[in-house]
Amino acid sequence: MGDQKAMNQQSERNETISSSLAIQPIRLRAALAIGLLTAATLVVALGAAWRERQKTGIIDADGYARYGFRIAEGRGLVDDQGRPTAFRGPTYPLVCAGLALVFGPRLEVVQTAQCVFYALANGLIGLLAYRYGARLRVVVLSMVGVMFFWPAWPWFCHIFTEPLFTLLLALILWAWLEMVRRPTWWNHLLTGLLLAVGALCRPEVYVLAPIPVLDTLCRQGWRTGRAWGGAALIFVGFALLEVPWVVRNWLSVGRAILTADAGMENFFLATWYQEANWQCDPLHDPTRFPPAGQGFWELPLEERNRMFSEMAWQNLRQSPGQVLLCLPKRFFMFFFQYPPRGWLPTWKGLLLGVALYLLAILGYLLADGRLRFLLHRALAILVVLALVHTLLVSEFRYSCPVQPYVLLMASTAFWRLAERGIKKF
Repeated sequence: MGDQKAMNQQSERNETISSSLAIQPIRLRAALAIGLLTAATLVVALGAAWRERQKTGIIDADGYARYGFRIAEGRGLVDDQGRPTAFRGPTYPLVCAGLALVFGPRLEVVQTAQCVFYALANGLIGLLAYRYGARLRVVVLSMVGVMFFWPAWPWFCHIFTEPLFTLLLALILWAWLEMVRRPTWWNHLLTGLLLAVGALCRPEVYVLAPIPVLDTLCRQGWRTGRAWGGAALIFVGFALLEVPWVVRNWLSVGRAILTADAGMENFFLATWYQEANWQCDPLHDPTRFPPAGQGFWELPLEERNRMFSEMAWQNLRQSPGQVLLCLPKRFFMFFFQYPPRGWLPTWKGLLLGVALYLLAILGYLLADGRLRFLLHRALAILVVLALVHTLLVSEFRYSCPVQPYVLLMASTAFWRLAERGIKKF
């Protein structure tokens, strides 16, 4: 009887949650505004990409496009020497391969796609905010902020994961919200699938993935079979994409690699405290990688890992305090390091960043229940990314995928303060 009563109470609680989170229907004016701002974001992004291309050209420094082009040629995921590799996760190379098959192996196409990803992410986040109770004026201001968020513009000319990952995080958030609001088997499975796509793009998602599982168990009750069934479906969706990748790595490179094989590189970078060229490109520091890093990446993986591990432990033994001080430095880089590089925030980073983050905190406190339901989960994503990059490797570009949520909270605070100011006068 006691268990049955608990199940009935949990069922009533779920119904109350679902009714209180009835999302706002999209009205014509809102649909037009969000659609136009999404298109405007694409135009601005394309303009920024064209301008950056004139200055620097299109840079495929991490080789995502090259990996993808080789896949499109039928060679598989191989490195520049034609050897099977798992150095990069497969999501973005596969996207580049699809683009190459349709439009040809051109960097301009990949760059244009990055602008599309960024615009779609802005539109989806704006749509989610509106449906979860944000006023249209808040959504418009937030989307305009994302549109003109100039620190993200250089990455339209660098073939990096930031624009795609911004879109993937928005899709993960959408599926996660739907799963909690309407805990059907399909929503749980879809959440797991999207988490896997994100994890195979950037490894931070492996740290994020347990949070939706815990969210499901907390919302539906730890003792209910439905909650554990939902958690199992998330795992199944995740495994449907993760297991083939792990098996492929086992067969191709001889190891069961979950996402990407950076070896001991991140461990070394987590201990890199030397101020000269700090966190910019230490692999080309001539005092650590003579001669000036030349030929380092041509060394066998085992030899590179040996060098990384040796130097990391050397740093820890010689200067543990300096290594520990890397944590606040990386924190500053993640939240405040507008270009140029370096761990000290620029004056623009401090002036704009401090004001923006204070407004964001106030906006979270002033948000109503439905919007805060979205912001809770957006903040979980932000905290995971900040934690991972504070501990390991940091650049401001790593925060770009979560800046739209910061701008959403700041926009909420701005309009609330503006309304109070208007009422006083």
